[in-house]
Amino acid sequence: MPRLDGLTLDSARLYLVAPARLAAGRLADLIDDLAGAGVDLVQLREKNLEAGAVLRAGEPVAAACRVAGVPFIVNDRPDIALALGADGVHLGQNDLPVEVARRVCPAAIVGVSTHAPGEIDAVTHADVD
Repeated sequence: MPRLDGLTLDSARLYLVAPARLAAGRLADLIDDLAGAGVDLVQLREKNLEAGAVLRAGEPVAAACRVAGVPFIVNDRPDIALALGADGVHLGQNDLPVEVARRVCPAAIVGVSTHAPGEIDAVTHADVD
């Protein structure tokens, strides 16, 4: 999972966040068209599926993103991001700490959700992208 040189949220024009249930449907078939329409990043986000279901749903999406040259991010689960060969992982406040995600995915993009000033302060010095 290589970090993408120069990729920042500031440079992303359109960041698609899609649930796994959509991915299990047609999302993989749409990636090329979405990239052509300006989608710069695809994040697979599913809060209520078991790990195996997220992995199965993510496989065709990850493959389609690789073909289209669109970075692929997995929500919450560094282990699944690693298994899918994703470009990164996005962590919530109740997920693994950034330091642990970095050990699992040392070269990946790591993002963290923040919703309050204290959460922002907590990640200011963390190794996040």
